[in-house]
Amino acid sequence: MTTNELHAEIETAKQRLQAAEARSREIEEEIQQATERQHLRRELEQIQQKLHDRTEMNQADEAYTRDIDADEDGDFLSFTSSGQAVPQHPKKSSVHTVADADMCTNFGHQILKGEFRWRLLSMSWLQTALCQESRPFAESALCWIDRLPFKFVYNPSGGPLGTSTDGKKTICGSLAIRSFAALEQQEPFALRYSIYVRRNNGDFVQWGSTRDDINTSLLYCGNHGPDVHPQGSPPEAIGIFGLTHEQLLQSEWVHDDTLTLKFVLEVRCRGITHADLVAVDVPEPSLHRDAQALFEEASSSDVRFRVEDQVIHAHSQVLCARSEVLKKQLNSGMQESKSKVIVIEDCVAATFKAFLKFLYTDTLPTVADLAEEPSSQTLKEDGSRHPSQMEALWAVSHKYQVERLQRWCEAQLCNQLSAERVCSVLRQAHVFEATQLEKVCLAYIKDNFAEVLKLQAYSDLMSKWPEVALKVQLFSTGVPESEAAAIVQARKVRKLEDGVVDSELERRAERKEVSGEDEDDHSKEIEIKPTMEELSEKYGMARARLDFFHDLFQSFLPPNKDGSPGICGYPENPATLNKKTMFLMLKEINPSLQEAEFEARFRRIDGDGSGLIEFDEFVQWVYDDEVEVVGGAEKVKRTFEELAGDMDVSIRLIEYCYDCFKEELDSGTVDNYPTECATLPKEQACTLAQILVTTLDKKRFDRYWDTVDVQNKGAVTFDDFLELLDFEDMPEDVLAKYNDNED
Repeated sequence: MTTNELHAEIETAKQRLQAAEARSREIEEEIQQATERQHLRRELEQIQQKLHDRTEMNQADEAYTRDIDADEDGDFLSFTSSGQAVPQHPKKSSVHTVADADMCTNFGHQILKGEFRWRLLSMSWLQTALCQESRPFAESALCWIDRLPFKFVYNPSGGPLGTSTDGKKTICGSLAIRSFAALEQQEPFALRYSIYVRRNNGDFVQWGSTRDDINTSLLYCGNHGPDVHPQGSPPEAIGIFGLTHEQLLQSEWVHDDTLTLKFVLEVRCRGITHADLVAVDVPEPSLHRDAQALFEEASSSDVRFRVEDQVIHAHSQVLCARSEVLKKQLNSGMQESKSKVIVIEDCVAATFKAFLKFLYTDTLPTVADLAEEPSSQTLKEDGSRHPSQMEALWAVSHKYQVERLQRWCEAQLCNQLSAERVCSVLRQAHVFEATQLEKVCLAYIKDNFAEVLKLQAYSDLMSKWPEVALKVQLFSTGVPESEAAAIVQARKVRKLEDGVVDSELERRAERKEVSGEDEDDHSKEIEIKPTMEELSEKYGMARARLDFFHDLFQSFLPPNKDGSPGICGYPENPATLNKKTMFLMLKEINPSLQEAEFEARFRRIDGDGSGLIEFDEFVQWVYDDEVEVVGGAEKVKRTFEELAGDMDVSIRLIEYCYDCFKEELDSGTVDNYPTECATLPKEQACTLAQILVTTLDKKRFDRYWDTVDVQNKGAVTFDDFLELLDFEDMPEDVLAKYNDNED
């Protein structure tokens, strides 16, 4: 810039400075005016408060005057010989009456109650944080009892907490309940409060006595607590249990650098009720106790749970009313609906009893109910940690979709997090899609990263659960929640689009990602799948029916990358179906299948949480849930051609079996399959099946029968009868004569 230009800039800057200084003077005047307005508002409020108080006093005096005039109150009442006051101007009556009545006065007819917990995390940082933030004390968020707001405040120095209700004195203390001015047109209220502090063993101990205070001001908030006092008039001891903040940090009241407080508040609104008769004492509700007795005594029970070496009796009506999953299990044609025996293999007896107790009573467990296992049992043989009782109860409540208990467990786990537990809890929160608990776990890892990083559990979690590792990375680096969710969702979409993994190498890589197989663990490198024959034996299914399931499963596989059809080479090279495809397949089989029912079944079968189902898992699904695949939900009968295609035999062999079936029917019974279908009783079906397949013994036939006669009718139609037969085991001369390839 030239000299002239610089002089011009200087002049411009001077003018702007002068304007800014003038504006500054204007702002100072505006501040003074605003301050004056604020002062006037406070003065107006004080006058309005005095007016309100005086109006109330006048109303009370007017009521008192009316009572005196009615001889119902006053200094010169007339009393009877019994000591009762009577009006001086009784109404005239021509009938002689005798008055005899009881009266009661209720001083607590309208009590509002509330219980709140306040957890102060990272207590060792509290004083530093308050200094850094220029705050005199820590305070909680607002909590409400009806329309009355409260806060909890903690001053580590025991210093000022605010002003008194008259606005003149400074109030001091360490821990206090702050009650705010009553809302407009609301009468003053009385507050009864108790404060409890949690020991490191989990027990809450009351600090100070239960006290009553009255909040009469509409202008100022009140502070209530055992050591709350006006400045200059301290009590004998200041601090929680008389401890300084430094002593408190080293005491039994701070566990894992966390102070947990509980506040029990009762609010009494104004008013006293009078009644002519003493109120009848109504007992407390007893339904939960009666229901617990029903469970413990097991009277009239009709369901048995086998857990470990114990048998637990229960009532199907209670189970069905409390859990949709148990309702489906006991009423949807599954094996348990017939035997009324449910085997529990993924839970210990104590945890399952706590779960059933909640179903009966709706009472949440206590710490004693879920006492931890001895330390000698906390580690598995491989060095990993057994889940805690709380985690186990959480898993059971998730399995049976008992939401209230599930959410309670999640809330307790938020409070019980530690470096040793956080990885296993985070993994389960990811699998169960417990987003709030997942956030708490991620925050714990971020805040205690140096401690968690040292643990083998963290290394295993990061290597075996890539999606969880991604979430930890995104949260720790401060990526906004919405962006992080989009990144994780995009990864899921890419994974689902891949559909099925065709090659054995890809399948191993996929399993390593979703189920945590160690690449160096050769015992897990290749999972040995049961053969088709073993599946047939295990689930009691005829081989023809099993082959039909295999073809059905394979038909839903997505095409390979080169466009060729997907192949399920079970068991050597099994393919997988993702969750979405499984739902579409089962929806086609059973149009009435509801999404909630599907979700519950999918979680049971998908034990590793991978979101992928292999063929043997699909067979287990069909067996466990008794899905009637053959015939479809609409019971449309297949033609002979369709039966032959499904069974992979010739039409002539189907016709031969049909002729045998009709000959076995009782005399006079007509069967015109598929339009008019007769049924063959079990005993006759067994005889015919053993004639057609000479190697079929009675034990194997019974297993086949249980999977075919899912409605327990005791008889089968022709198409169902075919599923009792292993065609490849028929005599060679029959196969040579009827099972040619001409069809």
